[in-house]
Amino acid sequence: MTSATITKMKATIRPTNTSCNSLRLENLARAAFIESNNSANPWSEQNFISCLENTNNLSIALNHKDQLIGYLIAVVATSSAELLNIGIDSRYQRKGHATMLLAHLFGELIDKGVSEVFLEVRISNKIAIAFYKSQGFKQISLRKNYYTKNFKNNSTREDAIIMSLKIDSKEKENVL
Repeated sequence: MTSATITKMKATIRPTNTSCNSLRLENLARAAFIESNNSANPWSEQNFISCLENTNNLSIALNHKDQLIGYLIAVVATSSAELLNIGIDSRYQRKGHATMLLAHLFGELIDKGVSEVFLEVRISNKIAIAFYKSQGFKQISLRKNYYTKNFKNNSTREDAIIMSLKIDSKEKENVL
């Protein structure tokens, strides 16, 4: 298995009036709306609620002028974490917001002693794969037939790429 180590992330200009904080129940309808606009197989509000109820999860909201424009959910184990879901409102995509969410996540994970982050991504999601690679993630494995291609038809399946990124507390100043 190979993995990458954070050495330096691209500088992100934080847009005015944009901040990260905890994703809360009152944000879930908006998060589910963003999710449904971004995915052919969206999480339900109940998926989000289950994640918020799990105390091992980090659920981060990205707000711009007090409106939720993005979210990130990760589950934390002892020394590793898995990025479960990330979404940005389509009007705010490709403006550094997902990078901002990841940087916030990495800072929190480093504080918790986490040294590696994993994620799964659909093999067909070329935009997400390119984004994760730009953030330093490396492909470490492939899960055959992991995802359903269409939540209305479970018989059609596609592979998942497993990616990994090592993070280090010595690199925290490069992450934040």
